[in-house]
Amino acid sequence: IAKFGKFGLLYRVSPFFGLGFSVGNNSLDLKSKDTSSSLAMANLLLSAYNASGTSPVDQILFAKLLDSPNAFFYLSNSFYYSYNTAQIDFNFYFSREKFFDPYIGFGIIGGSCSGKYPCSIRGGELKLGTQLNFESFFIFIQLQGQVINIKEPGFSSFPSQHSIGSLGIGVKF
Repeated sequence: IAKFGKFGLLYRVSPFFGLGFSVGNNSLDLKSKDTSSSLAMANLLLSAYNASGTSPVDQILFAKLLDSPNAFFYLSNSFYYSYNTAQIDFNFYFSREKFFDPYIGFGIIGGSCSGKYPCSIRGGELKLGTQLNFESFFIFIQLQGQVINIKEPGFSSFPSQHSIGSLGIGVKF
């Protein structure tokens, strides 16, 4: 589960190109199952059952347990990250600031975590959207594919991917 909040500025360098800067506050709740020890544990338990003269029925029940997707030796992990980001965006517009103004873009993301798990954030996103231009304001609707790498001190970084839908409003100056 991911939650995002963002405030940004967009400067239309030309009718076809926009340069943006934004800051955001985000949270990410990651859940996973650690199965790294399950095979070793299964072999140890099976050896113990075989060594003690277990009946064939017990061995079959034990084998069924090993095949179960909810076997008792799966461990569930949950990590909650709260992080702040800064982002630079590059948007390419197709309709020269007409009312219906579709665009495609990409962004570069950097940030850091606060809270229980200190970390650094690096990543990027691709986006596709449209801007509805009015006299003094605009509304945008956008779909984004985002990949960030989370790096905690002393551990390898790991990626987290998100699909995000956004709806926003902007004021023209």
